Amino acid sequence: MKKYRQPFYKTYIMVFLGTIIITSAILFPIIVEHFNLALSNGVEIDYLIKISILFFVPYIIFIIFITVYNCFYVVVSNSGIDIINGIIPFIRKKYLYRDIIKVEIGNKGGFSQNYIRVIKSNKTKSLPLVICLVSKEDCMSILNDIKSYGIDIEITGHLK
Repeated sequence: MKKYRQPFYKTYIMVFLGTIIITSAILFPIIVEHFNLALSNGVEIDYLIKISILFFVPYIIFIIFITVYNCFYVVVSNSGIDIINGIIPFIRKKYLYRDIIKVEIGNKGGFSQNYIRVIKSNKTKSLPLVICLVSKEDCMSILNDIKSYGIDIEITGHLK
């Protein structure tokens, strides 16, 4: 069994900070506009602080969701492929080689990270899982290991 995973803290910090910046850029102007509108209508500041909690709870949940969704790594074993979350390890997906038709590894371009998608024998596609905890060299090694088991590989875009 081979684990393909680079140091967790480097990628996690980058993904977490990027998520906070993007989400803040989208949500803060809306929150500030509503806050100023309420103050101009004579609403008390204590009430606004209580209401702002309703804005920040979904904001925090969204940041956590995006961060968790972007941190997967791959384990290749003799029986199949495991795609495991680096933050919450019990979030995992196991695919047996006998059920797999094709594995797609790629990158959408721009600032996006590498992803992996498994196509099973009943023609169902898995969600594209972002494998930012796997380096480019390890992606190529994963491809070679999966090819050795007779699985078709499709590379889309350029791997980072």
